[in-house]
Amino acid sequence: MGVTPRPASSVVAFGGSNTVGANATHTTARGATTWGRPLKSFARLSAMALSASFSAHAMGGMSPSSIMCARSQIPKDTVLGTVEFLPNIGFIHDDEAEVRAMRFLVRSIQEVGALAVVVNVVPGDARFERDAKYSKCGQLKTDEEEEAMIGCVDKERMGTIRQKIRAMAAQEGAPLVEMECQSTPELCGSDSFHMNQDGHQRIADQILKLVNASHRDGAHDSIGNDEAQVMPPNMVCAHNEEIVRYMGSRSQGFFFENAATRLAPKYQLSTIVSAGVNSTLSLCLPLNLAETRRVARVRSGKNEVRGRSISNETTLVIQLGLVASHSGQGVASVRCRGACSCQGQTRNLLRKGTRVTIEDLLSLKATPSETKEECHAYFKGDMCEVLLEASHNHDVGGNYSHVSLRSISMHP
Repeated sequence: MGVTPRPASSVVAFGGSNTVGANATHTTARGATTWGRPLKSFARLSAMALSASFSAHAMGGMSPSSIMCARSQIPKDTVLGTVEFLPNIGFIHDDEAEVRAMRFLVRSIQEVGALAVVVNVVPGDARFERDAKYSKCGQLKTDEEEEAMIGCVDKERMGTIRQKIRAMAAQEGAPLVEMECQSTPELCGSDSFHMNQDGHQRIADQILKLVNASHRDGAHDSIGNDEAQVMPPNMVCAHNEEIVRYMGSRSQGFFFENAATRLAPKYQLSTIVSAGVNSTLSLCLPLNLAETRRVARVRSGKNEVRGRSISNETTLVIQLGLVASHSGQGVASVRCRGACSCQGQTRNLLRKGTRVTIEDLLSLKATPSETKEECHAYFKGDMCEVLLEASHNHDVGGNYSHVSLRSISMHP
C-alpha cells in the first residue's frame, strides 16, 4: 500500500520468531517442525515500505531479561516500533512479568515519539493439540532449575494471556494487530502458528494503515509517565556482539556465533558462546562512570566525558542473560574478581523435556573492593571482572556443554 516515507527514519522490532520471519514449512506426524529460509517479516516489510532503516531485537523465545538494553536499541529517529507477543508467555509461571516486559517495550518506543504497535499471532487448535500430545504440556517440572517452567501453552491459558495483552495495549494507547491462525489457516505455516509470507504481508498492511493514520493525526506524543521509568540507569549494557568490547585478556574458548547454525533457524540468535568445557569468558566492567561512557562512545568517536567513580559502599547489580535451551546446553559458573566481589553462582542451562529456548537471567550483587588488577587490554581504570565458565552437564549423556551469553548489564 502507498505510504509517505519519512527522511532518515528508523523502524525497530521486538518480539519472537514471527518477528524474525520464522518459516515453518513442514510438520511431521510426531510434531517436529521443519524450518525453511526465513521470510521477510511484517516488521521488515513495514520498514521497506517506509524507506526506513530496520533493526530487529527478537528471537524464538524471549524473557523479561531481554528488555535490559531496550532503550539503547531504539534510535532517536524511530517512527515505528513493533512489539510481538513474547513467545515464552505461558511457558513459565510468571505471565505478569512477560506482560510487564511488553509494557516497558511499548513505553520505550513511545518515549522517542514513535508509534508503538502490539502484534499478537494466536495459534490454531493444531498447535495446542500437538503440544498436548508430544510435549509435557501443563506438567510442572520437579527439577530445581526448571521449577519456573511449564513447557508449553495450552489453549485456555493462551486465551487468558491474550486478554492480558489486549488490556495492556489499551492502557498504553498502543494499537493492537492480531491474527488468528485457526480462522485464517491460509496465512499461517504448517505448524498453525508461524505466519507464511502472505500472513506477514497482511500484518504489514494493517500496520502501515496505522502509520498513515498516525501521520495524519500528527506525531505520537511522548508518554511522559513516571511509571515508565521502571529500569534503573545502566553503567554497562550490551547485547550480542556488543559484549565483545568488554572481553578481557583471560578469555579463552568463547567466541561470537550466530547460534542459528546450531539451534533451530527460527531463533535467529547471536550470542557469545563457549567452544565446550573448560572455556572461560572474562568480562571487564568499568566502575568509573566516565570510563563507562567512553566504552559506550568508542564507535562514535566522541570524547570522553567527566564522571565520578562509585563508592565502596555501593551495591552493584550485574545481570547476565544466558541462553537456556533443550539443545546442547551445559552448566554455567559465574564469579567476580578484580575491583569487585560477589557470591558466585552456578546455573544448569539445559531444559529437558521442553521445546522452548529462553533467556535465563542470572543476577549477581557485587560490591567494590580494594583489589586492583589489569583486566582489559584497552580500557583502563578500576574494573569489576566477571568470569563465566562452562562445564559439562553430567545429568545427561551426549555433548551438553554449551554456554551462551546474550546480554550483560550492570547498574547501582
